[in-house]
Amino acid sequence: MKQKSLLTSLLLILGLGAYTALNTSYSSGFSGYTSSCGCHGGANAATTVAVNGLPTFYTPSAAYPITVTITNTMNNQAGFQVQTNIGTLTTTDADVTIQSGNMSAGHNKRKSMVSNTATFNLTWTAPATGGTAATFNAVGNAVNGSGTGGDMWNSAAATNVALPVNFTNVKAQKFADHVLVTFETEREENVNHFEIERSANGNDFKLLTTIYTIGSDSYSFKDIENSNETYYRIKEVSNDGEKFYSKIVRTSTSINTTTIKIYPTLIDQTIKISGVDFNSDLEFALFDLKGSKVFSSDITNNEISIPAILSGNYIATISSKNDILKFEKVFIK
Repeated sequence: MKQKSLLTSLLLILGLGAYTALNTSYSSGFSGYTSSCGCHGGANAATTVAVNGLPTFYTPSAAYPITVTITNTMNNQAGFQVQTNIGTLTTTDADVTIQSGNMSAGHNKRKSMVSNTATFNLTWTAPATGGTAATFNAVGNAVNGSGTGGDMWNSAAATNVALPVNFTNVKAQKFADHVLVTFETEREENVNHFEIERSANGNDFKLLTTIYTIGSDSYSFKDIENSNETYYRIKEVSNDGEKFYSKIVRTSTSINTTTIKIYPTLIDQTIKISGVDFNSDLEFALFDLKGSKVFSSDITNNEISIPAILSGNYIATISSKNDILKFEKVFIK
């Protein structure tokens, strides 16, 4: 009889222990990132989870203070987890533990809500070398602290933080009746369009034209309204309205281009060039009328063989490392 009573008592203790463990799961944090709180039932729209303070574009090695907030009007405590694919997470928040080699973080105890929101503070430091967008995922659980159910978890929408576009070879070459503005780009992530801006003094800029991204890395615009020395810059506008600027360039007429010729303007397979030093580091290029570079070649003699491309009108240019020396509209048969 005593053995039976002892066995019953042991089973009761074990059962109570299992119940307590199930109903206090993760109250003191997680050991690694999990994308859901499945042990607490399904996601609940009554809870809102957000990662705040992230930039639209990041600067390599820059540090950004961020917060993860969990909002719920029915519960009074919360926990969270956040994860990134690049960079590092750090914190001075006593309620937060850094995990997974500084790539994720989570609560180490439930935090009480203030005005229906619990806020966890962190710092994200961007990687020293860019090259890819940063992605953030977060999950939060709003609880009542009773250990008897009522938990309401949800996840935040994934957030991407892109590198700003890298402007290369921004040029403004002055010709007799126009200025040809050209620029090349790297890392066109989250970019909606570019705006070419013009200034007479290098300080006060006005919008000249808008160029929408077309998946190309080369763009050009012919400014036929300008006859004076002028400054230009390119503004990148992201899909969510953030802005990033190129360096400012001034119109250049450092080389006499009157002797340079591109001919004929009606091209079959070969185009000819005269008036240049073939030992110089010069480039021939063809742009379509959308501003995309479709062909380029080093200039080593007076003939350039044109590959098979769509028939139509193109802009032919001859460029040095710093300037566009010649500009001609041609037709490819």
